[in-house]
Amino acid sequence: MKKRLPVAKKLLDFQDVLREELKDKEFKKYYEEEGKRLEIGYKIAKLRHKK
Repeated sequence: MKKRLPVAKKLLDFQDVLREELKDKEFKKYYEEEGKRLEIGYKIAKLRHKK
């Protein structure tokens, strides 16, 4: 029988982790750049679907 790992007292929420990471200026810069790329990609896909 396998032993169970102890349950974490507080589970990490993605938004909490992201909020902390965004305090790092370099991380924030790359995060925002990637967001812009995703937005452009979404717009291209939407236009292709329309055609």
